[in-house]
Order: sequence, then C-alpha cells, then structure tokens
Amino acid sequence: MRKRPYQSFLDEEFKELERNVVCRVGMITFAAVFAVAVLVARPVPWTQDKSHAAFLS
Repeated sequence: MRKRPYQSFLDEEFKELERNVVCRVGMITFAAVFAVAVLVARPVPWTQDKSHAAFLS
C-alpha cells in the first residue's frame, strides 16, 4: 500500500511531537525527583522549631 504524501508528513510531525513529549516528561520527572531529594536532604524547619507548633496545631 502506497502512502499518501500528507501521510508521511503527518508521520514526521508525530515523531517530532513524540520526541518533545518524551523530553518534557523526562525533564518534569527529573525536576520532581530532584525537588523531593532536596526536601528530604534538608532538615525541615518545623520539625525542630517549636514556634511553629502553634501554627500547625
């Protein structure tokens, strides 16, 4: 079956779109993991600071 001219153009567009989506998802995942790592690594202020206890309760 022979492809129509616009079909190959659409295939290229979808491939490009797929690459962009994969790249973006990878970046978002990395950013989320990085943020969690930073939060876990840093001691959280409201666990030590007793002045925040009234604010949290």
